[in-house]
Amino acid sequence: MAITLYSTVYCPYAWCTRAVMHEKGVAYSTVDLDPQQATQDTTQLLTSGGVVCKSIPAFVDDDVTLYESVVICEYLEERYPQPNLMGDTAVERAAVRSTLWDLNVRRTQPLAKLAAMLYYDRTTRDQECVRRQLRRWGAYLDELDEHFTANRWLALDRFSVADISAYTTVAVSRGLGANVIRGRRHLRDWLRRMDARTCVVASAPEEMPAVA
Repeated sequence: MAITLYSTVYCPYAWCTRAVMHEKGVAYSTVDLDPQQATQDTTQLLTSGGVVCKSIPAFVDDDVTLYESVVICEYLEERYPQPNLMGDTAVERAAVRSTLWDLNVRRTQPLAKLAAMLYYDRTTRDQECVRRQLRRWGAYLDELDEHFTANRWLALDRFSVADISAYTTVAVSRGLGANVIRGRRHLRDWLRRMDARTCVVASAPEEMPAVA
């Protein structure tokens, strides 16, 4: 049975998972679910093709079903260790995991609030709240820009899954109204390096969401 990834078209976590599989040369198929139903924090279980999706992305490999992109990427790293994307040493792996935790748990909160207002109608759209969340996200983008003044990659001195995860999140944030590169030359250069990677191009959604 081939690997199947259940996702929505522009979910950054699913995009990250797809990019990791492309980088490792892992064959898979994708089932895209309705983004209005299959949200990251959905409380309603979704069933597609007999698979219950508790959250997106959902990853199925024979009798193994996994959720959360970080868990899925670590599973892929263990199953398909080359090329290495998580670090070669305990220190490097800790650096990658810490970066992923910081991004996915702390930094993306403004994006989750923006998506709730702009796409899923789960909270009332408030323009001042939109501006506030964009400022919070922009502050993180400024930190990334500062990081890339002295570093070519995000967590290690080479390309890693941390770069993939940050890239897909930053790219999708454009669809939430974020002006990503204005005034951020070093972040722009990193984005261009990521844009050129085959795994990013091959796994990218055909179109990005537009703010209604």
